[in-house]
Amino acid sequence: MPCSGHNPSYNNVWKPAIDNIWGSGCTDGDLCIRFASEDLRQPIMRDNALDEAIFRTHVEKHRLDDWLMAAETAAVQSINEERQAERQAQLQQLVNAGEAEVVATQQVEESVEESVEVIEVASEENFLGDDEDSVAEGVEDVEMQDS
Repeated sequence: MPCSGHNPSYNNVWKPAIDNIWGSGCTDGDLCIRFASEDLRQPIMRDNALDEAIFRTHVEKHRLDDWLMAAETAAVQSINEERQAERQAQLQQLVNAGEAEVVATQQVEESVEESVEVIEVASEENFLGDDEDSVAEGVEDVEMQDS
């Protein structure tokens, strides 16, 4: 089952079948490599055997295997929901960035249109060439001459 942590060594988690773990850590052969001293191994083996008896009770009377499967299913569902939420947030960021770009483009276009209008008004007010009034009054054009 994949995990959402950032450490790659935690990308996969597995649990052995309950039938395969009975007696693990309860014999001298299981612990002799990790603990050289027999005085240290004996209390560990006793504690592990007591823990296994409690564990076996939970498996047999309280359906621990079903609980573990339900917890695994819930974990997978939680990870999938988390990933979906992350994807949705990334998509929303892209949409927001696109909307911001559209708004900026619209603002630039409006600014350009306003500038063009200002230039057109200014050029109309300052036009000194032929216009309809001067033609109607009989004013003739003056030709420019090179000097």
